[in-house]
Amino acid sequence: MEFEDIFDHVMEKMDGFPSIDYRFKTMRDYINEIEEFLEFTHAQKIQRLKAKIPTIEDPVEKGEMEGELAQPEEDGLEYLSHTIWGGVLVSIFATYESSIQEIFKFFETKKGKIKFKKEPRKSFIESVENHSKKNLNIGIFQSRADKLLLNDLSQLRNSYVHNGCEINSLPNRLQEVIIQRRYGEYSLGITDNKWVANASNAKLYFKYIYDSFESYSRRSCRVIFDQEN
Repeated sequence: MEFEDIFDHVMEKMDGFPSIDYRFKTMRDYINEIEEFLEFTHAQKIQRLKAKIPTIEDPVEKGEMEGELAQPEEDGLEYLSHTIWGGVLVSIFATYESSIQEIFKFFETKKGKIKFKKEPRKSFIESVENHSKKNLNIGIFQSRADKLLLNDLSQLRNSYVHNGCEINSLPNRLQEVIIQRRYGEYSLGITDNKWVANASNAKLYFKYIYDSFESYSRRSCRVIFDQEN
């Protein structure tokens, strides 16, 4: 077979196979921009309050302003993290969900595989793992660590959406991971019985989820050609 014929054959087989770049690249840029924006906003708020306090004559108003200044100075960027970085973790999981389902959609429409459906009383992760093994003969995860972190991210997503980040809404193992700060500087924090995300752990989860998905994308791509043999 000539090179041109091989190239055409590969391109035909791969036609419509989803690109992994656009969703995850957008997500990476989104994380970096949020981090930069929060750092700027935090610094600007402290600078603005420090400049305004000396100009206030009313002692009550001045005391209130000093109290307002104390929070961002003491808490750092964490005082905004409960809402913003928790939402970023939800977005990372949503990016993974949609990307995995796009691969399944390719095999459904191009290769005649069964349509993916989430199984009753099973999590999304359990459902995609079962579907992939049954229809593509490959597992979703490249390592136990990937599966563990994706399960943790799923639990954090559910806690954020349904339970307002209450630490007690998480499984005991994940609570211990957070309380004992097992991931060091990448660990989630705790404030008022709520878990608190930050830029470092958002980047950690993103890296592992992206690497895991890239691995699955490569392995599922090989399935296309393995099925010829």
